[in-house]
Amino acid sequence: MNRFARKIFSSLPISIFIFFIAVPTFCYAGKTQQDTVNTTDLGQKSFHLSISDGLVTLDAQWADLRRILEEISEKTGVAIEIGAEVGGSISASFKEIPLHEALKKITANCAMVFLKEGTQDYDEVEKVVVLASSQNLVTTQTKLKTKVQSFLESPPHDFLKQSPPPVKAASHAIVNEKTGIESEVVSNELIVRFKKGLPREDILALLAKTGTTIKTHIEALNYYVLSLPSHLSVNAALRWYREHGVVDQCEPNYLIPIRTIPNDPDFSRQWSLHNTGQTGGVDDAHIDAVEAWGIEHGKAEVVIAIIDTGVVHTHEDLAANIWHNPGEIPDNGIDDDENGYVDDTIGWDFVDSFGGAADEDFETPDNNPMDRHGHGTHVAGIAGAVTNNGLGIAGVAWNCKIMPVRAVYKTPSGGGVMESADASLAIVYAAENGARVINLSWGDYQKSELIEDAITFATNKGALVCAAAGNENSSGLIYPAASENAAVLAVGATDSHDNKALFSNYGNWVDVSAPGVNIYSTHLIDSYRQMSGTSMAVPHVTGVAALVFSYSPDISPLEVKTRIMHSVDVLTGLNGKNSTSGRVNTYAALMEACNTPHIFSLSPNAAHEEEQLTIFGDSFGIEQGNGLVMFYPDKEAEIISWSNSTIVCRVPEGAQTGNLTVTTSDGKYVSIWAFIGRALADSDGDGLTDVIDVISGDINNGGSVDLADAIQVLQVVSGITPTQPVHKEADVNNDGKIGLAEGLYVLQSLAELRSSGIPAK
Repeated sequence: MNRFARKIFSSLPISIFIFFIAVPTFCYAGKTQQDTVNTTDLGQKSFHLSISDGLVTLDAQWADLRRILEEISEKTGVAIEIGAEVGGSISASFKEIPLHEALKKITANCAMVFLKEGTQDYDEVEKVVVLASSQNLVTTQTKLKTKVQSFLESPPHDFLKQSPPPVKAASHAIVNEKTGIESEVVSNELIVRFKKGLPREDILALLAKTGTTIKTHIEALNYYVLSLPSHLSVNAALRWYREHGVVDQCEPNYLIPIRTIPNDPDFSRQWSLHNTGQTGGVDDAHIDAVEAWGIEHGKAEVVIAIIDTGVVHTHEDLAANIWHNPGEIPDNGIDDDENGYVDDTIGWDFVDSFGGAADEDFETPDNNPMDRHGHGTHVAGIAGAVTNNGLGIAGVAWNCKIMPVRAVYKTPSGGGVMESADASLAIVYAAENGARVINLSWGDYQKSELIEDAITFATNKGALVCAAAGNENSSGLIYPAASENAAVLAVGATDSHDNKALFSNYGNWVDVSAPGVNIYSTHLIDSYRQMSGTSMAVPHVTGVAALVFSYSPDISPLEVKTRIMHSVDVLTGLNGKNSTSGRVNTYAALMEACNTPHIFSLSPNAAHEEEQLTIFGDSFGIEQGNGLVMFYPDKEAEIISWSNSTIVCRVPEGAQTGNLTVTTSDGKYVSIWAFIGRALADSDGDGLTDVIDVISGDINNGGSVDLADAIQVLQVVSGITPTQPVHKEADVNNDGKIGLAEGLYVLQSLAELRSSGIPAK
């Protein structure tokens, strides 16, 4: 018969190894086993043991371990061989559990191997060996004539090699096997989300297999931060959890850098808010803050969360604008608002790391999110310093409240870094405590699904997330700025000449740009200084978003994003550098005229006639009224449902690939390109879709739609003389001309044929 083995590991400190060798000739747990003794009391009743029908009940208080094992062996008939070095006392209490489970509990389950043969259950045990270490493992295997070596060598590692000492965390570089991106991670931690419905006892058993413990449970997202034993690398643990199919998501605890380019303080004026060329820049190369302040200063009800190195909340130019938790009574040692954080009166410090600068607070989370680096304080001042108070600087949003949420800490070299686990907890905290805008002046090329899920949680709570595009003058995607979440606003940087900052990342994944060079703002203690980076650009946009929320309290995060994107000053220097080719304009963003409809996406991306299509966007209006959806060429859709952010309609018969236009009840409209295919049919019963009849795609009149048709259309478009006469049906979309749309149409038809399983000739 074929043999196989099962290993279970636990993080409990007792270094005892047990081996159960199962053979089909003996069954301790079956109905055939006779229990001759139901209860046994030894000595001064230091423990009480009973065994009935193979189920063990034990109540022990500092009882002798060897005595208990010997008694179990005698009453079950199972040979339990106890190593000479095994000793000590235990306390345990359980009732009517199988023998193998009882022995796991008694011996702390540091490592166990079950072997079974054929269809026999692993509860059928003939012999057990208990050792205080693994030194005699090979000898014991030979003695018992087992064949477990092949299993012990299976991935990820032979965990029976050692009993691991306590692990000291550190940073460690790993390379993502899919993306090739090298990232710094916490060396002994892993972040997982177990499959939905997996019982808690199964989770604990899985943790035992790899010798891991739970460090933190991020309850709102159902992620676990796991501490790994010293002999298990992050990469090995990643492979093990993924290969065993027990997790929906698994990733390292990434160390994410803050995105700053610091400069010496040479200037004292804020050109970014009002530029007259005073710093050598270009007149009017600013965000039009002065004009906007004539309309809105910002309301205290709008809270801006600064997730960063903390904030010097006592700073002379920030203190009056610091958020105070209305549900928490200061310094009473009670979680008054029951949000899971005691005395979080002004925010929370989530930093829980393995190291940092000598003057840093990096070991234990607490209720004091004080900044010791300066980055977070600088960011906070740009977004919301107290304004018109005769001190220091002006913030974009005069009166909005700043929520300090500390997740970044200063390293010994003076830089700033955060763990992805701390960042996600900070984002969840900000959202749960009412932040309308969340500022993320940090990011990395490595995408963290944990942070993505935290952002989704926050945006579902009604927050807009503004994130930095990065400072490498690259088109490479920085996360979370490049997130696919529609409520994330990615921000690049401009200089005082309205050009892209030399360092700023760029590309159509960046939404807008804002001033980020030589920005003067608050710093440590009651000081001020200049700093540069997309870190400084983001809080300008965060402040603008806070003003829009203040001016229009019922507006959605997506509507705020749309206003900001639609109201930019389009600049030649930003052409192709972001998706809007623009720098934010605060005044224009506040104008009601900017509240126009916007389409973010369609689902499905390519639809057919009579199929249901969902249009995602904003500013469509709460009700349809006179609103309508038109497909090319001039085909009106049946509306199934209509809301401010979602329209569900049915693709009309005769609709073709081209512009889909949404017109709202007040006459505003927006268009997007929609790929539409005709309904597939097989009228002649030959097993092939009648594409020639449906979309007139048989351009070369060959009797089928194939690659040659697409090539012939592309030849016509490119001006190359085709090898065959172009069939009259080359005008596929019947618009009176032959263009690129024809080639795309035919290729689309081929794709539809293949995806439906129908062979294309």
